[in-house]
Amino acid sequence: MKKPAFNEAELFLIKKWAEARDLEKSMAKVREKHRELLQQIGEEVLRGCRNDLDVFGEYFEQSWAVEGHVMFGRRAWPSENGYVPDGLWFQNLSLDYLTSGAEAPRRTCWLDQPERPEWML
Repeated sequence: MKKPAFNEAELFLIKKWAEARDLEKSMAKVREKHRELLQQIGEEVLRGCRNDLDVFGEYFEQSWAVEGHVMFGRRAWPSENGYVPDGLWFQNLSLDYLTSGAEAPRRTCWLDQPERPEWML
């Protein structure tokens, strides 16, 4: 028996294509507003920290950050790999994670691994 080209959910979307496109556009707008809000929060935190923290980053599109990350750090703090800054990270902030109830947002302090002294095993 030949497998159908589209499953039931896909056929439903095809039948309701115009409405599905409107919903898709609305979801993109909501995601963008969510990111803008996180950007505003980041800027406010940096302003409030004066010179203690001077870097804010948001990571939503990278393959390793689909759950949504924001971070605060300092330029003076070294980075182990040169592109993922050390600092205070908040994870699971994408709308997909926040609305699913699967995993609560979490925080991490990401610090560069200094070279191990010879006396450490």
